Amino acid sequence: MGAMALVSAGGAGVAFAQPAQPAQPTTTTAPATTTAPAATTKPAVKAAAGSFTAPVCEATAWTPLAGQLTLIGTRLESYNAGNVVPLYGNLPEDDITIQYPPICGVRMVDGKPVAEWMYCTDAEKGTCAGVATEGWTNPMTGEPVEPGTQLNDYGEPVGPTLPKKGNEKLSADQEKIISFLLLNGVEWPHTYPDNGGTSTWTNNSSQANRNALQDAVWCISDYGVGDAALCDKLIGKEKQKEILASMPDEKVVLELQRTDPTPGDELPVGDTAKFTLTTNLYDQELDLTLPPNATVTLCGGDAVITGDKIVVKGSGAAGTKVTLCVTSDTDGRVDLSVAGTGSPVQNIHWNQANSDVEHPGEPRRECQVFATFDTTSSKLKATAHAVFVDDEGTGSLGSTGSLGGLGSLGGLGSLGTGSALGSLGAGLGSAGLGSAALGSSDLGSNGEGSNGSGSNGGSTGSTGPSTPTKPTTPPSTTTPTTPAQPSTTTPSTPAQPSTTPQTTAPGNGGQQGERPHAIDGGEAGLGFNTQTGIGLALVLLVVGGAGAVLAVRRLRG
Repeated sequence: MGAMALVSAGGAGVAFAQPAQPAQPTTTTAPATTTAPAATTKPAVKAAAGSFTAPVCEATAWTPLAGQLTLIGTRLESYNAGNVVPLYGNLPEDDITIQYPPICGVRMVDGKPVAEWMYCTDAEKGTCAGVATEGWTNPMTGEPVEPGTQLNDYGEPVGPTLPKKGNEKLSADQEKIISFLLLNGVEWPHTYPDNGGTSTWTNNSSQANRNALQDAVWCISDYGVGDAALCDKLIGKEKQKEILASMPDEKVVLELQRTDPTPGDELPVGDTAKFTLTTNLYDQELDLTLPPNATVTLCGGDAVITGDKIVVKGSGAAGTKVTLCVTSDTDGRVDLSVAGTGSPVQNIHWNQANSDVEHPGEPRRECQVFATFDTTSSKLKATAHAVFVDDEGTGSLGSTGSLGGLGSLGGLGSLGTGSALGSLGAGLGSAGLGSAALGSSDLGSNGEGSNGSGSNGGSTGSTGPSTPTKPTTPPSTTTPTTPAQPSTTTPSTPAQPSTTPQTTAPGNGGQQGERPHAIDGGEAGLGFNTQTGIGLALVLLVVGGAGAVLAVRRLRG
């Protein structure tokens, strides 16, 4: 507000102290007589019909005066027009007609009142946040003033506080730093004996911390007017460079991606899901959100998690990566989100009353420019998820989609050349449908079991040796005839197998002779006898389900 003066108090003084208030009429009753001209004979101005009671700002530890919160007359008109209306300052002892910054202001957003603290960026100008009481007169003219009218620090009526694009006296870097202070703040250990006690941080959370934030803003906008030593100590040139380096000049980056498990989104309860957060929103609090049954911790990168907030350290427009680990006590989907505000500069409101009125030599009669962080601005948000499943692995049934790999059974035509069916077991094992030990017997050996215990097609169990014995290829002197291809006409009903089981010696296969050869990896007859086919079907049915049997039938048919 007015000119800043250093008040020394053993090193714990007020950096920017409130100046004395100009002489003005009493705020309780209008004077009985006045020396002002004919205006004193005018009747008192009555308050306009209608009123509105505004909410208080964050962390207001006292009850403001009714005249400050109740909007009537021109202040109510300004509020209804969408403008911010000053309500009260940060010193509850101040007279209603003059207020010390920061100032609590209210504005309408989507039809609802939003109260936010506003910070001054012109230390030598007035706040213009006073309110005229019943019977108030203009001290400069003696004219009566409508109750509820907004006043400057001299007690004169001022027009509404209107939006501005910025404070023209500030550089781009100064605006950036002020916007950072309003959004994030900095550490500020200092004592204000007459304004809330000891501050710890520059934010809105207490009277002392708000006073600290106002001082920090003035250190940027009006350095040298107040306590320069305090400014140098807590927000000097190096700190300002650090703040500027943390603010992206280009597009804001905020991305969240699950990196484990991947591919897929499922993992057992008790395991840890990992997410990579990439952002260039440095040194500011980002909101972490996840279900109450889940926990998030930092497991990589330069960042600090405190409660439901994370602050990422780094530099550069491309962003910095950190790794977040999430666990869950129960099964189900866990959604993790990280939210932050975009460019702070774009979320600062600038407002000023009587911006076109100047009083050379009397800056306190002029109204300063307020900077307000828009608490209603939409935040950027990045979301990713993981699905935790119980020990039964109920959710993991989705992995059976890999059964599509059974299409490779088309390669079984190569069995005609004597290749081991072990590849089938391995394939089925990789599909999660059973042990690859299924292929420990060489069914292509026409009954030569891997341990001599098989019958009619060899053993299909896992009892054979770890390395199957390569079957002996029968001598061949002639090229076998190519098996007859199926007729394009309706085939006759094939001969049915005998119901009398064939007797074979242990270890010997059924039908002997050369096996058909596959041509260019295509399909060929498998040469299975009836019992071998039935045995294989049973094994496939047990291990792979009906789909596996159907796949073989299609290959054979």
